[in-house]
Amino acid sequence: MENNSRRPVIAITLNDKDKAKEKLAFWLILFLWAITIPCYFILPEKIPMHINFKSEIDAWDNRTYIFMLPFIATLIYLVLSIINRYPQYFNYMEAVTQSNAERLYTWGTRLLRNIKLAIVAGFSLESFNVIAIAKYPQFSNNPLSIAMQWVPAVLIFAVTIRHFIKKNNN
Repeated sequence: MENNSRRPVIAITLNDKDKAKEKLAFWLILFLWAITIPCYFILPEKIPMHINFKSEIDAWDNRTYIFMLPFIATLIYLVLSIINRYPQYFNYMEAVTQSNAERLYTWGTRLLRNIKLAIVAGFSLESFNVIAIAKYPQFSNNPLSIAMQWVPAVLIFAVTIRHFIKKNNN
């Protein structure tokens, strides 16, 4: 096992796409809270808490549950943002040296940034879906609602696979 304390500590410069992704994730978090807070007041007392694979609502909870999704998204956003500042502690598939540290750290932080953006986007979609179903329960059988239930997992999977394919083609 490689000793992480011997890895070089370098600052990673973000390119314009990286900066745009950081800003987009931040604005999605703000948007998530901006739609959740006012919607809380128009939701019924009980809202769907879980929707199974058949698009059936199989658990209901108090409408305060609607704050769990933005809270968890914000927590994940903050934790991943902090972790992304320390790429020297990430696990890499090759030994980190002074000559390859910048390339590996850039790759590692970019992957984490993309996953963070996918998670925040997924939580935003799921929050919208829960709000829509709480207001209009028949929406749970709508193809758009069904798609929104699968988008978060597909986004994270696609971002991760794309990142590894792109890395191997470079």
